[in-house]
Amino acid sequence: MNRKLFWKLCISISLISMALVYLVGELSNNIESSMSQLSDLDKRTLNEYRREAEVLVEAGNKEAVQQWLEQLQNKENTFATIIELHRKEYAAIPHPDQRPVTVRLGRQLDWGLHLHHSKPMIELGLSDGIHYLVLLLPDHMMPGRYWGLTHTLLHLLLPFSLMMFVSLILYRNLMRPLGRLEKATREFTRGNYATRVSPDLNGRNDELGRLAQAFDEMASKIGSLLQTQRHLLNDLSHELRTPLQRIELCLETGEHKNGSRLKKEATQMRNLVEDTLTLAWLQNESPQLRHETVDLIGLLEAIADDTQFEYQDRHLELRIPDELLISDSSEKALNMALENIIRNAMQHSPTGATVLITVSLLKDCCEIVVQDQGGGVPEDCLDMIFKPFFRVDKARGRDAGGFGLGLALARRQIKGVGGSIRAENVAGEGLRMQVRLPCQNSLKCKKC
Repeated sequence: MNRKLFWKLCISISLISMALVYLVGELSNNIESSMSQLSDLDKRTLNEYRREAEVLVEAGNKEAVQQWLEQLQNKENTFATIIELHRKEYAAIPHPDQRPVTVRLGRQLDWGLHLHHSKPMIELGLSDGIHYLVLLLPDHMMPGRYWGLTHTLLHLLLPFSLMMFVSLILYRNLMRPLGRLEKATREFTRGNYATRVSPDLNGRNDELGRLAQAFDEMASKIGSLLQTQRHLLNDLSHELRTPLQRIELCLETGEHKNGSRLKKEATQMRNLVEDTLTLAWLQNESPQLRHETVDLIGLLEAIADDTQFEYQDRHLELRIPDELLISDSSEKALNMALENIIRNAMQHSPTGATVLITVSLLKDCCEIVVQDQGGGVPEDCLDMIFKPFFRVDKARGRDAGGFGLGLALARRQIKGVGGSIRAENVAGEGLRMQVRLPCQNSLKCKKC
């Protein structure tokens, strides 16, 4: 099963999650690094303290230095001292990288400070290279005052906002086609059977696209069935009106006393209703009539005998093999379909004409051809003759008779056994009906 939408969502969410983790981490590191630096104002203040200490140390007045340190501690509310340091190693092992090792009393001004640790010691070297002003960084100079809030916003508010934005995009991406499907469903329930969803999705090839295609197929089938039922009911009511009027006329004129006229009209009405109900069942249910093996040759011979007896002024010629069994079919459906086709050919052939029936075995289907000599039908009516209640009286040169249901029933019955039927004109002769039926357990009649 194609799960394109599933994988699209999985990959998208995974990539977004990875990007979010990376983005939050990088932003956190960069912001923490920038916030760990002393401000320029604080650097200038500390450098000013360094210059004052240099002046006092160069003067050599320790009491003045001590007094100045006390004032500095009171002013900044911190610890401060001046240390004399000779950076001379007493004994040492060389560093493996041969780099010089420098011992520090505190952090330099341009170093970043640890925002998660306590206040650092700051080392301010004087110009003589021996004395150092060392002080505990005052509270008001500590950088990262808003780091706690910033850290919270980075790790909570930013991911929440980004995921809400991504969720909105995914929601719109999913709900837009579902909204169109809902709108199409409402339009369909209002009676707009031409409503379709696939054109609005621009050929989307995922689960939602297949859902739209399934909806369109369902809408097409249901719409076609509803339209067909409406036409069928309209045509049936029209066809029933004539025999009912004749029955009323018989009752009024007293012609019903012998019963023959009433019986004829009642028989026509019964046949019409039975054929219409059968056609409606075949159209609505689309049954698969494949449950038995049929002796096609025996069936054709029986139909030919009955039809020849009925139309004795015409000839019926069979060119068929000695034996042909069709499996997974229906004898009743084939009998009704072929009888309607052959009877239709005999009925529309002129007196003395010959109707030819041939059976050929093709690759994986058999072909039954019924050729009449009735003059054919207009080319634009070749498919219309399979519509219910359709007649081509003028095209056939005589009254077609019946109700126009025979070929419509034949097409649906042949389709029910997995076959196909089509009509074509033969120049100078008449109409040729080609029926193809699956054989060798084939479920579909291929275009052999």
